[in-house]
Amino acid sequence: DESEERLYLKNRKGFIKLSLQTGKDIVPVYMFGNTSVLSVMKHGLLSALSRKLGASLTYIWGKWGLPIPRNDCKLLYVSGKPIGIPHIANPTQQDID
Repeated sequence: DESEERLYLKNRKGFIKLSLQTGKDIVPVYMFGNTSVLSVMKHGLLSALSRKLGASLTYIWGKWGLPIPRNDCKLLYVSGKPIGIPHIANPTQQDID
């Protein structure tokens, strides 16, 4: 469904580790509507290659078939309060989880 937005964070914790190592707060932010600003090729060769490499390869396009965001999309930016994070120079996996 093109109108649905999903966020996957379960296995993406590199930013948590970096925050612990530096002792910097995490500020939760999200931009609703960002998935409708550009079109993304989701199937085919890029998907298969992305899975094989374990990295996301994308082809995006917007206005006039170029990577220029569309003007007719409404965006809503929200942010939460900073989450205080302790400084742990060498965090364990348990610290990160």
